[in-house]
Amino acid sequence: MPTVAATPSLPYPMWSSQMIGKPLRTFFPTITTNCMGYLDGVAEKYAGGRGAQLRGWGWDTAANVAVDRVLFADNLGVVLGAAGGGASRPDVPQTLPQVRSQTTGWQGYVGITSRPVQAWGIMRAPATVCRFPPASATGGETM
Repeated sequence: MPTVAATPSLPYPMWSSQMIGKPLRTFFPTITTNCMGYLDGVAEKYAGGRGAQLRGWGWDTAANVAVDRVLFADNLGVVLGAAGGGASRPDVPQTLPQVRSQTTGWQGYVGITSRPVQAWGIMRAPATVCRFPPASATGGETM
């Protein structure tokens, strides 16, 4: 069970501030399947229903690099949060030799919603995202 933490506001990455509350497709009209990764789940929930910290990992298979930016959107496509990459995940290349980085992990924040949340990795290809499915049936898409 994730711990509950108090926070005055969610610490979204600075690069994502103009995207929060707007349609994902406004910024990223192209969807690809050239990625690997998962939304591992909720790491923490914040008091008062303000939000949650989500974690996962991502790999851009077209560019052969770790995904360093992730957006969270609801099932209507509205951006609700964001994550930064570069976290250590040595388990990923140990399991998947085609992934040549130990820093494929990401973590970020999302405002709580009654709708499911999806994780979208921002690819190196211009204006392109790729969806990271939940790692398990309780992998964080619903909170």
